[in-house]
Amino acid sequence: EVVGEIIEFARIKLALKNKKMTRDIYTTIMELMINVKEHAPRSKKLQEWWLVAYYNKQKNAVSFSMLDRGRGIPTTIKRKFRDLFSLSDTQLLLSTLLGEERSETALPYRGKGLPKIYEYVLDDKVKNLYILSSKGFFSSENIKECKDLRIPFIGTLITWDFIPEVLGENN
Repeated sequence: EVVGEIIEFARIKLALKNKKMTRDIYTTIMELMINVKEHAPRSKKLQEWWLVAYYNKQKNAVSFSMLDRGRGIPTTIKRKFRDLFSLSDTQLLLSTLLGEERSETALPYRGKGLPKIYEYVLDDKVKNLYILSSKGFFSSENIKECKDLRIPFIGTLITWDFIPEVLGENN
């Protein structure tokens, strides 16, 4: 229900006519929500998440931000795959975005959330993707500057923009 309201907000503000575009926004948000539910500890407090959508009139863009206060992506990966302890948190984020890490369930349809979002970045469906998680920092705008933070971020914050002009949407 909440995702539907967010999609409707984006559709109206951006005057989206392309149903595939709204489906891409929906898929991105749902993947992030599923990740929180599946990877956060079973504590109700740690499975909470916040989603914000903001319309920037000057850019004609809707910016999305999603925050959860769970363990963080790198911490979760390190707990499940001990052989990856030598990688930095930022390296783990990059590796996960590239689809290199497997789901602990080994089910073929799992572990697709972050790689799908990164695919949207590569296809120019998403701009300005930023991820803060544990000590990891990722920026799609300047991948060379991605490096570990000195102080860990508790949880995961992901922000991204949908900009119809960049995406070829006709208004």
